[in-house]
Amino acid sequence: MNSFQLCPLCQSHVDTNLSHCPVCGSFISTQPLKKLIHTYPEPAYRKIASIKNKQALFVFFTLSMLTVFLLLFLNLAIPTWPFVWTFLILTLVLYVWILITNTILSQVTIGAKLIWQTVASSIVLLALNLAINPDNFWFFSFALPLILFGNLISLLIVILFGKRQPRDDYRFLILLLLLNFGYTLLSLMQFNFTVLWMGYLTFVGGSLSVMGIMTIGRKSFIRFIKSWFHL
Repeated sequence: MNSFQLCPLCQSHVDTNLSHCPVCGSFISTQPLKKLIHTYPEPAYRKIASIKNKQALFVFFTLSMLTVFLLLFLNLAIPTWPFVWTFLILTLVLYVWILITNTILSQVTIGAKLIWQTVASSIVLLALNLAINPDNFWFFSFALPLILFGNLISLLIVILFGKRQPRDDYRFLILLLLLNFGYTLLSLMQFNFTVLWMGYLTFVGGSLSVMGIMTIGRKSFIRFIKSWFHL
């Protein structure tokens, strides 16, 4: 197999047996062609993700150690310390973990962050309900619909007035719409621990979202639906 070298003038591949380039005629040294190995820098997003993962791991370790020491102190200092309060503290630590890793340090869209906050805050308030007054489920009656309503309206405002493409947030808007209308349906069916007027509140939030999208963001929403279903 013949070896080649680069012409210093036109960068053509020239046989090593030739002393002049057949393309441009320039003199070529007798040095063989070295293989060109292109090294590309590591993508920036990988470095960012690595840093975020290290920060998240450090936060998780710190919160875990603080939680262990706090629970040990409380159980030793208060012999009648109830287990339900231990569960509440664990849920608070979980919320702080989600707040830092999936909201503050996260690079996901606003819709994903609001969904994470919906789940985390719901778990904390449910634990608080069980710890304070387990006989009255005010979480399902008042806290849950307010969380759904607030996050839905917040995401709607971000989509309609944010200076960016809301493509990914539409998925989470549809999910929050379904959750709001689902709570409305449960309240109309007089499901346990649901309040009718809070169901009306979630229905108003869903209706406002639909009207806002259809009047202000109708074109972008239609484009999203077409691309989603490959129409």
